[in-house]
Amino acid sequence: MQLSCRCFALLLLAPALSVAAATTPAPPAPVANAPSTDAPAAAAVPAAPAAPATATPPRERYPCRAGPQHRAFDFWLGTWDVSLAGKVVGRSVITSDLEGCVLREHWSTPKEEGTSVNFYDPATRRWHQVWTADNGVITHYVGNFEDGAMRFLAQGFGDADGVTRHRRMTFTPNADGSVRQFFEESTDGQTWTPSFDGLYRKATE
Repeated sequence: MQLSCRCFALLLLAPALSVAAATTPAPPAPVANAPSTDAPAAAAVPAAPAAPATATPPRERYPCRAGPQHRAFDFWLGTWDVSLAGKVVGRSVITSDLEGCVLREHWSTPKEEGTSVNFYDPATRRWHQVWTADNGVITHYVGNFEDGAMRFLAQGFGDADGVTRHRRMTFTPNADGSVRQFFEESTDGQTWTPSFDGLYRKATE
């Protein structure tokens, strides 16, 4: 019996095809409950809200209200009649400003007017008074509260008469509520001469 070439070729290949089929691995079985690779990405977790800003404590926001150094000159606050040798020579009005950081003085007499700004500088730990009057003179005092009084010194300032002077100015609170203001002057910084000894009493009108 004769076979065609095609049939004969198939007979020869049949054992090889059987072996190949037997050795080809089967596809893996699906795993139960396996997550789908097509699932959407998880949503981003929102950032926690920022903590609300806390209010600045009053002591930091307004340091002059409570700082004892800033309160050292408060005994000068008020409206005063100022006398020299028992005679009233002028009136001085002292007020607090800028949440207690500044004391403002307004001095007036029948012949002159003047004003000063007084403040404590925490950086230098010194009090300052900057005085000016209607005669155009500006005087800068620096000092501190020591030994029961506010003590200032102005060095090398030019007065209205053109003479360079040094001046010491002391404010002393008295037990009866009055305040003594005492000036001393020097042209050499060594010899001092009293130049004003005034008494502040609270004005009655």
